[in-house]
Amino acid sequence: MVRSTYQPSKNTSFHRRLKATIVVLLVWGSVSLLHWLPETQWLMLGLTAVLTVQTLRMLLAKPAAVVMESEIYLPPVSILAFRLKMKVQS
Repeated sequence: MVRSTYQPSKNTSFHRRLKATIVVLLVWGSVSLLHWLPETQWLMLGLTAVLTVQTLRMLLAKPAAVVMESEIYLPPVSILAFRLKMKVQS
Protein backbone atom coordinates (compact mmCIF):
# COMPACT_ATOMS: atom_id res chain seq x y z
CA MET A 1 0.00 0.00 0.00
CA VAL A 2 1.42 3.40 -1.03
CA ARG A 3 0.96 6.23 1.41
CA SER A 4 0.63 9.80 0.32
CA THR A 5 3.40 12.15 1.40
CA TYR A 6 1.32 15.28 0.71
CA GLN A 7 0.93 17.46 3.77
CA PRO A 8 -1.11 20.63 3.36
CA SER A 9 0.38 23.84 4.63
CA LYS A 10 -1.16 25.26 7.77
CA ASN A 11 -0.93 28.82 6.39
CA THR A 12 -2.78 28.11 3.13
CA SER A 13 -5.97 29.95 4.05
CA PHE A 14 -4.00 32.95 5.32
CA HIS A 15 -1.99 33.18 2.09
CA ARG A 16 -5.12 32.83 -0.04
CA ARG A 17 -6.84 35.60 1.89
CA LEU A 18 -3.75 37.78 1.64
CA LYS A 19 -3.51 37.25 -2.12
CA ALA A 20 -7.23 37.91 -2.58
CA THR A 21 -6.99 41.09 -0.51
CA ILE A 22 -4.02 42.34 -2.54
CA VAL A 23 -5.80 41.64 -5.85
CA VAL A 24 -8.98 43.38 -4.71
CA LEU A 25 -7.01 46.42 -3.53
CA LEU A 26 -5.05 46.59 -6.80
CA VAL A 27 -8.20 46.37 -8.92
CA TRP A 28 -10.00 48.94 -6.76
CA GLY A 29 -7.00 51.28 -6.88
CA SER A 30 -6.65 50.95 -10.66
CA VAL A 31 -10.32 51.65 -11.31
CA SER A 32 -10.31 54.57 -8.89
CA LEU A 33 -7.24 56.02 -10.59
CA LEU A 34 -8.89 55.67 -14.01
CA HIS A 35 -11.91 57.61 -12.75
CA TRP A 36 -9.94 60.37 -11.04
CA LEU A 37 -7.44 61.22 -13.74
CA PRO A 38 -8.88 63.67 -16.28
CA GLU A 39 -6.94 62.06 -19.15
CA THR A 40 -8.61 58.69 -18.61
CA GLN A 41 -12.20 59.89 -18.26
CA TRP A 42 -12.67 59.66 -22.05
CA LEU A 43 -11.28 56.14 -21.98
CA MET A 44 -13.77 55.15 -19.30
CA LEU A 45 -16.62 56.83 -21.18
CA GLY A 46 -15.67 54.97 -24.38
CA LEU A 47 -15.37 51.65 -22.55
CA THR A 48 -18.76 52.23 -20.91
CA ALA A 49 -20.33 53.01 -24.30
CA VAL A 50 -18.90 49.86 -25.91
CA LEU A 51 -20.02 47.65 -23.03
CA THR A 52 -23.48 49.25 -23.06
CA VAL A 53 -23.91 48.56 -26.78
CA GLN A 54 -22.75 44.95 -26.36
CA THR A 55 -25.12 44.43 -23.43
CA LEU A 56 -28.06 45.79 -25.41
CA ARG A 57 -27.17 43.58 -28.39
CA MET A 58 -27.02 40.54 -26.13
CA LEU A 59 -30.35 41.32 -24.45
CA LEU A 60 -32.18 42.12 -27.68
CA ALA A 61 -30.80 39.23 -29.76
CA LYS A 62 -33.16 36.38 -30.47
CA PRO A 63 -31.76 32.94 -29.72
CA ALA A 64 -31.08 30.83 -32.79
CA ALA A 65 -32.90 27.54 -32.91
CA VAL A 66 -30.47 24.65 -32.98
CA VAL A 67 -31.71 21.75 -35.09
CA MET A 68 -29.54 18.72 -35.37
CA GLU A 69 -30.34 16.55 -38.35
CA SER A 70 -29.36 13.40 -36.50
CA GLU A 71 -32.17 13.91 -33.97
CA ILE A 72 -34.83 13.69 -36.66
CA TYR A 73 -34.22 9.98 -37.29
CA LEU A 74 -33.79 8.84 -33.70
CA PRO A 75 -36.54 6.55 -32.41
CA PRO A 76 -38.33 7.55 -29.22
CA VAL A 77 -36.89 5.88 -26.14
CA SER A 78 -38.75 5.22 -22.93
CA ILE A 79 -36.61 4.58 -19.87
CA LEU A 80 -39.57 3.05 -18.07
CA ALA A 81 -40.14 0.52 -20.88
CA PHE A 82 -36.43 -0.33 -20.89
CA ARG A 83 -36.40 -0.94 -17.14
CA LEU A 84 -39.52 -3.11 -17.34
CA LYS A 85 -37.97 -5.12 -20.16
CA MET A 86 -34.76 -5.61 -18.17
CA LYS A 87 -36.78 -6.66 -15.09
CA VAL A 88 -38.75 -9.22 -17.11
CA GLN A 89 -35.56 -10.70 -18.59
CA SER A 90 -33.92 -11.22 -15.20
